[in-house]
Amino acid sequence: MYSSKAEKRMALAGASITAGATATFMIDRAGFDAVSLDVMATTVAVAANNFSVFKVTENDTPTIGTATGIPTLTGGTAAGNFTIPNADTVVSNIQYIQSLDIDCRARKRYLFISVSPQATQTIAMSARLRRAKQSPLTTTDQGTLLSVSG
Repeated sequence: MYSSKAEKRMALAGASITAGATATFMIDRAGFDAVSLDVMATTVAVAANNFSVFKVTENDTPTIGTATGIPTLTGGTAAGNFTIPNADTVVSNIQYIQSLDIDCRARKRYLFISVSPQATQTIAMSARLRRAKQSPLTTTDQGTLLSVSG
């Protein structure tokens, strides 16, 4: 069993991404065998409201330009891809949240998550690196400013 403190957290702060532009989040997963990722976006009241790009790529170096795609972690219509869901068009409803759980035992050290909206949206990403080879002991190692248990 893994301790809840045996995690590291990372976040990409919310930013307004224009239609067709790409938001990319790099995760250095050194020392961790699993990643839980949440991609959050504001709702949009337009018909084409899902991401045109939603993919995870990987590399041994922190360079996205030479990263390799992972078909099972790529949204689209090709064989092995997942279907990118539409966002809720009712702005007062739940935000557009998509989650990926990634078993990293066969993955390279660096993961890049890229999304492109079809309409301007505020996008944020959050990752929890899990299954640590060594438990992070300080809040800095855990990727937090504060860690309280009660």
